[in-house]
Amino acid sequence: MFHPRRGSSALEFVLVLPMIMGLFGAIIELSLYISTMHRVSRIARDSARVGSVIIEGPEADGSLIEEAATEHAELAIAAAGLTCDGTCDIEAEWYYDEDSEFMVIRIAVTLPHKGITGYMPILEEDGVRSEFYMLTQQQ
Repeated sequence: MFHPRRGSSALEFVLVLPMIMGLFGAIIELSLYISTMHRVSRIARDSARVGSVIIEGPEADGSLIEEAATEHAELAIAAAGLTCDGTCDIEAEWYYDEDSEFMVIRIAVTLPHKGITGYMPILEEDGVRSEFYMLTQQQ
């Protein structure tokens, strides 16, 4: 005997499947982006911490502090398993903050983000950037 609703559940499944796959793909992309963002934030914070403990002496110009922070960021990127392909941007700056009257190290780390599904290309445009400020012991 023929039932007219026999194939309707299969048809509904076929119609809903692309939306479910798209949703799962977007969840995966967003999860990978958030994971990369967390790693980059940690790299920037740890690099600022490394730079903040360097003491250059009375004639300080900040070059050793900036160099230590930048070198640590490069090593941390490699240790985290993140790839740059020459497109990473690490900025370190040591300066006097007039509001707090302290010397501050600012480090900004930018890494490209390459998605695996391509469902969210907007996440790949600017990459992942984190900026961190920390007071230094060099005063």
